[in-house]
Formats: sequence, structure tokens, C-alpha cells
Amino acid sequence: RITAWPKHLDFDISPVLNLFAQFYTSTESFVSSSADFQILTLGEKQSLYERNLHGVLNLYATFVFCMAGMFSGSANERILASVYDVNTCRRTKRISSQLDFDPTMVKLMLFILTFSSNCYMIEMHESTHRDALMLGTFRLLGSQNRYIEILWRYMLYRYEYMEAAKRLLALVKSVLDLLAMSGE
Repeated sequence: RITAWPKHLDFDISPVLNLFAQFYTSTESFVSSSADFQILTLGEKQSLYERNLHGVLNLYATFVFCMAGMFSGSANERILASVYDVNTCRRTKRISSQLDFDPTMVKLMLFILTFSSNCYMIEMHESTHRDALMLGTFRLLGSQNRYIEILWRYMLYRYEYMEAAKRLLALVKSVLDLLAMSGE
């Protein structure tokens, strides 16, 4: 469990930045473990990372921070606010309070985001028109649809139909809110 920054130490932001670097590494490792990802060409893999890694990372970091209790104390919020602004921390805390943090659901949603064709929210590059996946999204949608179906079946297993539908909608809304925040 992550605890508040020790009061006796001067605040050094480098451990926080190292934590975010570890988030990127573990997110990349998680994504690359998928068989759907492994069959892509090098250009397609690079395209997915460029498009979607920030959005996937945002959900992953929010999940880890929530599970670690980072949003439960003002000292922890100050640590996060040193990397991001206070408003972003408050918005993330509000979104995380609405998320259902079932680890299986989050992992499936990470794969769903990974194979999304519409998380391209970072600045446009000149090479966008030659993007390996920009025109041929059929393969992406096939992978994404498989993970969505698995998520839906898992939710039906855990909840009754109406409850599963409500939770899926809430999860999608929370993820869209996180993506919108990432884009800003």
C-alpha cells in the first residue's frame, strides 16, 4: 500500500516520476503479452502504442492509485498534484470513485482500449496518413470485439443482465472521462 510522503524528507519528485515510468513499462509489458498484439507487424505495434498507450496507461494508473489508497489522503493528493495540477487530481479522484475496480474487468478493459482505433488523441504527426492501422482497422476491431464479448460474458456471470448493463455503461463512461482528461 502506498502511503503519504514522509514528512521528515524534503519533497523530491523523482520517485513519483520513476513510478510513472514503471507504469509505462508494466503497461507495455501487459499489452505485449496479448496474442492479438503479438501477431501485429512492427509498424502496427508501434502505431497502437503511439495511439493508445496514454489512454491505457491512464486507466491502469487510476486503477493502481485507487487500489493503493492514493486518493484517500490529502498528502497523497499533494504528491499527485506535484506531477499534475490539482484540478486533474480531483477529476481523477471523482472518476475513480465511480469505477468498479474488479481486476478482471479492468484487465479486459485495458485490452479493449489497446485495440481501439479511436484513442488517437495525442498531437498529429506528419506520418499519420501512412499509419499502418489508420485505414485497416478491421483487425483491430476483431480483437477489440473479442475482448468486449469476454468482458460482457464475465459481467453476466457475475451480475444479472440489467446490473451488468448498468456496470458496463458506467465503466465505459468512466473510461471515456479518463480519455478526455488524457487528451487535455
